[in-house]
Amino acid sequence: MDGWVLSAWGPTELTFGTERVQLRPRERAVLAALAARSPASIDTAEIVTLVWGDAPPKTARNSIQNHIARIRSVARDVVVTTDTGYRLAAEVTVNRGASLDDSEPYADLAECERTDALRSAAYVARDDAWIADMADRLDRSIMGDDAGDTIDGIEKWVARHPGDERGVRLLTRALALAGRRRDALAVIRDATRSAARSGHAPDRVLRDLARRILDDDPTLGGSSTPPADADVDPVEVGHLVGLDDYVDRIERSADDGMSLVVVTGPAGIGKTTLVEHLRDHADVHGRATLLAACSPEPSIPLEPFTEILHQLADRFPAAFGSLDDIDVLRSLAPTLAGGDDRAMSSGRVDRSVLLDAVVAALRCAPVPLTVIFEDLHWATPLTLQMLDACLAGDHDGQPVKMIVTSREVDAELVGRAVEHVVVEPWPLERVREYVGRFGRPAEWCADASAWIHRQSVGTALFIRELSVAAHASPDGEFVPPASTPDNLLASLRRTLRGLASSTQRDLGAAAILGRQFRVVEWKSMGLRSAASVDEAIAADVLERVGDDRLAFRHDLLHRLVLDELAPGERIELHDLAVDAIGSDTSLRRDRLDELSHHAYGAAPLDTARALSVMLAAVDVDTERFDYEAGIAKCRAALELLDTDARPGAVDRWTVEFEIRLGQLLLRLGDGAALDHLLGAARHALELGDDDLVAEAMREACRLGPTSVVGGVHAEASELLDRAVESVTDERAAAVVATAGVMLYAISGEYDRCRAFFERAASYHGDPGTRVDALGLAVLVLTERTDLDRRIEMERELTELSKLVDGEDARWSAAHLRMTNQVQAGDPAMRDTLAELATLTASMRQRTRLWEYTNWSASVALTDGDVGAAEQLATQALDCMDAVAESLVMSAYGAQLLSIRHAQADVGDLFDTVASIVEGGDAIGAWHAVLALAAADAGDAKRARRHLDIVVADDFAVLDRDYTFNGALHAASLAAATIGAVDIARLLASELDAWSGLWAFVGTCTMGPIDLASARLAELLGDIERAKALAGRALTSAERARAPIYVEQAADCLRSLDRH
Repeated sequence: MDGWVLSAWGPTELTFGTERVQLRPRERAVLAALAARSPASIDTAEIVTLVWGDAPPKTARNSIQNHIARIRSVARDVVVTTDTGYRLAAEVTVNRGASLDDSEPYADLAECERTDALRSAAYVARDDAWIADMADRLDRSIMGDDAGDTIDGIEKWVARHPGDERGVRLLTRALALAGRRRDALAVIRDATRSAARSGHAPDRVLRDLARRILDDDPTLGGSSTPPADADVDPVEVGHLVGLDDYVDRIERSADDGMSLVVVTGPAGIGKTTLVEHLRDHADVHGRATLLAACSPEPSIPLEPFTEILHQLADRFPAAFGSLDDIDVLRSLAPTLAGGDDRAMSSGRVDRSVLLDAVVAALRCAPVPLTVIFEDLHWATPLTLQMLDACLAGDHDGQPVKMIVTSREVDAELVGRAVEHVVVEPWPLERVREYVGRFGRPAEWCADASAWIHRQSVGTALFIRELSVAAHASPDGEFVPPASTPDNLLASLRRTLRGLASSTQRDLGAAAILGRQFRVVEWKSMGLRSAASVDEAIAADVLERVGDDRLAFRHDLLHRLVLDELAPGERIELHDLAVDAIGSDTSLRRDRLDELSHHAYGAAPLDTARALSVMLAAVDVDTERFDYEAGIAKCRAALELLDTDARPGAVDRWTVEFEIRLGQLLLRLGDGAALDHLLGAARHALELGDDDLVAEAMREACRLGPTSVVGGVHAEASELLDRAVESVTDERAAAVVATAGVMLYAISGEYDRCRAFFERAASYHGDPGTRVDALGLAVLVLTERTDLDRRIEMERELTELSKLVDGEDARWSAAHLRMTNQVQAGDPAMRDTLAELATLTASMRQRTRLWEYTNWSASVALTDGDVGAAEQLATQALDCMDAVAESLVMSAYGAQLLSIRHAQADVGDLFDTVASIVEGGDAIGAWHAVLALAAADAGDAKRARRHLDIVVADDFAVLDRDYTFNGALHAASLAAATIGAVDIARLLASELDAWSGLWAFVGTCTMGPIDLASARLAELLGDIERAKALAGRALTSAERARAPIYVEQAADCLRSLDRH
């Protein structure tokens, strides 16, 4: 048919020739209303009634004007303005169905499977007398013998007049009163879907009836409650199942000025039921409640606020009419407070003035207000701006509580809320409570609840539908519904299979994209027709959730569509999804997780692409601290590599993923990390790839499982030797050298460790590699003459960290600075600790946490808080899963030494330290600690034995690593305590080089070295030198604000003054 054709048979649609005009649901409803009166004219008020029913929003008249304007923008000659309203142009052919005639308007339609006609007002006169008579008969007869005849009569009338919501309401109530809940709900569901397909809003009265039926509202009559002697659990009827806690939280939330409550949750979860309950019970709390909803396709600007303004004007006419800016508000809504919709404002109102006027209107109410905005996820930017304006500034009127519902969580909005209620899926306990309301036996309720909870996934709407289906089962033993339509899954499958074959194919592509997806990407995957979108939405399979976004209405629907896909079809669709989303990972970092999923699904078609995308996604997971997700991808990739067994490049992929997996496991403290890292190093050496060998060795030798105090991890050492021999690339060789530094740092082989460091530090190429090398200076540059060099390296690290721009680089710089400051007794150590705290929290690495916790213990001791220091030192033991046990225990022992020294109770440590070195000498520094502990305990003989070990062969037992000056300090205090003059002379000459610094062992300190030197000088009889050294120690301790060391230095001076 040529020309304009408006079809009112089935979904209302406008076509020109073979081309269908794209219209929004409300625009189709307006055209349907015009078709109902065509060729006559219809006024705006009647259009409003036909489109919205008996409860139109206050903005309805304005909306009609906007809908007409929109229709004309896409179909200019279709609608004509008349003196009384609007009509369809004479050139428009209205198709109401071939069999219609005036005498029997629906005779041929009543038996059709899908009767999608308009409301009966559009076709037949409203039979008010018949409706009133049937309502009266219903009230008189429903409990009598002729109840069935009454229902039959209503059913026949509804079949002949399916578009008249009055008949549907009457039939629904009749069925509910007769105890036929399931049939009543089926009538409501069919009527609602029919209205939606024709572009109408759902009937609010029917929606309320559905809720009352599901909640077993006793005011309906005909309650299903069983006799008193039935075997049932006692249940409470009348409260809001599943939502009571949320109601209590909202009602108890702060209510001063203009406050905000945010209610979030997925579609169908119960947000609307919650806010309707709050609205219906507002009078109990002496509040006035206003409610409006945001629309995905708003017909006028600020639609929800305009609706609220109309409600305010109707509720409080005096207060509203006295507003100074009423004319400004009428620029938004001309009919507001008695205004004339023909007097449209011709001037442009400044947006800020309008915002102020709306805020003032909300503040004019003489009683507290509750203002509810539903579906804020569809709000326009202007609506959100208005909401911000309402919440900003002072509020001097009655309290106004703004309650907004949304499917999405807006972090900024939640941050401003006094309460954030997340409506979550119902747990099994709530489903049991809901099912228990129907009064079935206890065992039946338990079985039915378990089935309903499992099938509904806790979604409130599905729970209600399933509960109705469950009641077909007899009271004795619950039998899950198995036939259509009682079984929900079967019902959903029937819905899906009832769609056009092209729509079903298109839904498969949509399901591969996810439960929620972008329409543009769906189209890119081969969406065959826009008709697929419309049909899926009309069938309640899909719903719009934002601009260019659709979603399956329930996870069950999504899963069912996926289940229908054959394996080969899935692979092809995943391949299309990768192309649709975009495989350029550098441009689509925000979508890497999705890309990884689809690339893995399409791996049989392109394994290399899958591995590349998955590796990039693992790196992003690591940056986001989603270690579990990264681990899962690594394991999936390694499994793929194992089954694919490709040579060459696949071996490289294996090393890459083994390294990433080891890194992630190490960050979680999983002991399996070392196996993967050493395995990666072995495979890299087999490949002969310098870069891979270097990366694998560096990761395997980080401060972790390969760090052994007083020894070397045999396998790691063997692999390192092979790497040193095989790697020729300069940068890679520097990286291998850094691995050597970490492996030998506390092994007792200081000279080899230092040689690796000098090799790594001599490389000046790649900034990141140099950062890794210089950050290890704390482990190696431990001589007194190295301090200035360490300071220079710390400055260089600080500058390099700006170039590299990574947290690891900033940590290395701060860590080296902290070492320098603690050894110098610099009070700025506290500022650096704060910087390390920020980095630790951000990096979320357990090795960093271990180092930071030990630093915190050291600073706490410096501050004089011995209790906190010991608590933190003990807390650091929790990181033993990420750091080698011997290293953790050694650090803990050093912390205890510092703490007990501060408490003058080192003797208590002897057994503990002895147990650490049991079975071997470990590092030589422990002999100095044992000497001090024995001396403090009064065991001079044992102290002397350990001191002899320390000083033998020019201190040969002591490594020149970061334990060296701490060991000298402890040995000096031991010699002074037991009066070992010969040893004191040897130690005094060694300590002279460290004058002015603090004793330092890894991450802890025993205070100014000059204090130990003063004790030696006193023993050697040089009192004046001893006083000078003690005075220097006092000055250093005071500068560092270290009260314990200040007191120790002062005591030493007082003792020396007595000589």
